[in-house]
Amino acid sequence: MQGAYHGDTFGAMSVGERGYFNKPFEHLFFDVDFIDFPNQENGESLLQKLEDLFSTGEFAGFIFEPLVQGAAGMRIYDEVWLNLAISLAKNTTFLQLVMK
Repeated sequence: MQGAYHGDTFGAMSVGERGYFNKPFEHLFFDVDFIDFPNQENGESLLQKLEDLFSTGEFAGFIFEPLVQGAAGMRIYDEVWLNLAISLAKNTTFLQLVMK
């Protein structure tokens, strides 16, 4: 998610916000699809984007900070949106396992 911070190892930096401090290491990061931070204007379209990404079968996980995105200025997730996003990830993963 845009604005995320998960740590300073290469894996954690790969899934966090890209910027000035980690720019020298970007060639070591793995590819990540980022989405914007959800709000009232983009929440529904972001859920659709997640569903589209998950449906490709080419994702390893949905990584987010639980309830509060602290490093980006204490942004608080809408709990309904977050629960829907988590449910999409879980249901897609379950369906992929069943279909194999």
